[in-house]
Amino acid sequence: MATLTLSLSNATAFNGGYRVKYRKVGTVSYTYLATELVGSTIVVPNVESGARYEGTIEGVCNTNGTFSYTNPQPFITA
Repeated sequence: MATLTLSLSNATAFNGGYRVKYRKVGTVSYTYLATELVGSTIVVPNVESGARYEGTIEGVCNTNGTFSYTNPQPFITA
């Protein structure tokens, strides 16, 4: 297993953290990960080395419960 590090440009620290919705390309079900921003990166653990993933990232605001997903992006593990 490997980890996937997602770098965010213009990252904002949301008070509710972030949620990553991702799946291996060609599969149906998404995995959801609640996480915090570390610097300008998010680390997704336990992904298959060399596999292609796709997913979105959302920032969560605890004050009003709102969030929005980014457009789907491909991720490729090393």
